[in-house]
Amino acid sequence: MPLASLADDYNRIEPFIWYAVALLAIPALRGRSPLRERLLLAATLVAFGTSDFYESVAWCTPWWLLAWKAACLAILVALIHRIWKRSLPTDNSNGNRVN
Repeated sequence: MPLASLADDYNRIEPFIWYAVALLAIPALRGRSPLRERLLLAATLVAFGTSDFYESVAWCTPWWLLAWKAACLAILVALIHRIWKRSLPTDNSNGNRVN
């Protein structure tokens, strides 16, 4: 099986991998993130995965596909940063985060 064929097969199933990650993220982050935030994270992962259906030559062409993926990544980075920051231990005497 040629390497190009493997890449094509992966590109066909990649959106469904992102959908599975989105479904798994909702219960996996329970207790670390409110439901609304987890649903936004899952919706963003689904949007990112759906963008893979529109790739024809590369992930950066056409320009709107690059913008779509960049917007999804910006939201994902912001949400992951919020979740990570919230999970840092706190100094119980004043409620500040410990570095």
